[in-house]
Amino acid sequence: MGIVPLAFATGPGAESRSSLGITIIGGMVAACIVGTILVPAFYVIIQNLREITAENKKSKKLRRSENQ
Repeated sequence: MGIVPLAFATGPGAESRSSLGITIIGGMVAACIVGTILVPAFYVIIQNLREITAENKKSKKLRRSENQ
């Protein structure tokens, strides 16, 4: 939240400070979204894929043992 005044700066050099502040705020928002939404979502997807592949391996082993 300390970057907000930098984003809304006025006076000499405000244009460069404002663009820097907006960039930093955008990066912080993007990092929060990635950290709180995307990482857990990818974890769940990967965990589900691991479970599916484990089930497929077990079923293949069962089929092989039944055929013998």
